Amino acid sequence: ESNTEFCDGNKTTLAITNLDGNTIRWSNESSSPKIDVNQSGNYSINTINQFGCVSEPSNSININVLKVDQKPIISAIGETSFCSGEKVNLVANNSESANYNWKNGINAKEIEVTQTGQYSAQGIGYNGCLTAFSEPFNITVYPAVVAPTITANGPIEFCIGESVKIKANGIDINNYKWKNGLTSPEIDITQSGDYAVQGISQYGCVSPLSNNIKVVVFSKVSPPIITAFPDTIACEGALITIKNNTDGIVLWNDNTYTNTLSVNSNKNVFAQFKDVNGCFSEKSNSIALNFKQNPTKPIVEQIGTYSLQQMIESGLSGTSYQWYFEDKLIPESSPKLKAIQDGQYSVISVRKYGNTLSCFSSISEKYQLKNGNFIEKQLSMFPNPTLNGVVTLEVAEMRTNVVIDIVKPNGSLLSRKVIGDIKDKISLDLTEFGTGFYIIKINSNEGSLVKRILYN
Repeated sequence: ESNTEFCDGNKTTLAITNLDGNTIRWSNESSSPKIDVNQSGNYSINTINQFGCVSEPSNSININVLKVDQKPIISAIGETSFCSGEKVNLVANNSESANYNWKNGINAKEIEVTQTGQYSAQGIGYNGCLTAFSEPFNITVYPAVVAPTITANGPIEFCIGESVKIKANGIDINNYKWKNGLTSPEIDITQSGDYAVQGISQYGCVSPLSNNIKVVVFSKVSPPIITAFPDTIACEGALITIKNNTDGIVLWNDNTYTNTLSVNSNKNVFAQFKDVNGCFSEKSNSIALNFKQNPTKPIVEQIGTYSLQQMIESGLSGTSYQWYFEDKLIPESSPKLKAIQDGQYSVISVRKYGNTLSCFSSISEKYQLKNGNFIEKQLSMFPNPTLNGVVTLEVAEMRTNVVIDIVKPNGSLLSRKVIGDIKDKISLDLTEFGTGFYIIKINSNEGSLVKRILYN
């Protein structure tokens, strides 16, 4: 006699002993002394003797085959492929089972999985029968990514406007994710901050953060303001002083470090501050310096009996002159001078630029005027004699309301010319009167002057 209750899929054996030469007949019509039973039912036997007589049925054995539930189905709450350090929950589903046995030894409906493998479970029915194991459920866990390292290719403290490159290096990394959102292996840094990166593998797994690099970008100081003294324009040979608006030292664009800068040539000047961190400000305002050419040293020449003239820059716009007699300034600013005294004369050319700047030449060499009695006579006529009939009359001083008479030696008047005022020289043409001696008489408010001339 065996177990009379077992789970479907199993069996039990029923047997009879002490046959005494009789044959048997089981209730399932089997005639074997021993039968394997795998179905529920009441099992008994009858014996049949040699005469064909059938005995009463034997005691009855009740066989109860317990139902076995369907094997469970495994499902995942989450992804079945994930990175090391993550997890997924697997659930065995079978509404008929009371509990579940997993192949990894856990007894539960739901388990937490963190490793690669094939996972299956069998159900445990309320009658204690075990189901078949479920189909294997595959879980793939990708390897962890080692944190990359980052290095800078230069100083990590610098001035605004500069930069440093930070490069990431890692193993089995397909991509990078920086804290500032960039994804390239190397990034160009221009702003202060803490910089670190994570590596991303081919499976999308993210490493821990790399080492941190702290970058400090120094801000710029305000630029200086520079001013030119006394002005931005000067004569050659002079100096213009450039000052900044503080007492501090600045870097000028000629690469000198001073508080002020003295300049003697045409150029644009600007400056920058350099702070304690070695950072330069923006450039200051720029000043264009303009050095004007001094007039050329004049040369004094005599152009008439009573007339001197500087002979270098006569007629240039903006040029005036300072005349000197015996080293004393005399009131004349034109390029010509009426010289009525014997002595030494010199001149300086003065060129004016705008309303504020005047540049001076070197003083000329002194010119020695020796007119002698011509000064006293107040009138000069040349050439005398004249060969072409044309003569020049020059007065030593201004004559007003001038009338010139041309008279023959016998006193007869040949011509009377009303001239007006004579300051310097005028020409007379005697050709209409023919060759000979003539008397030239100049009448004016200042008196009369007489001169004899020969035309031959």
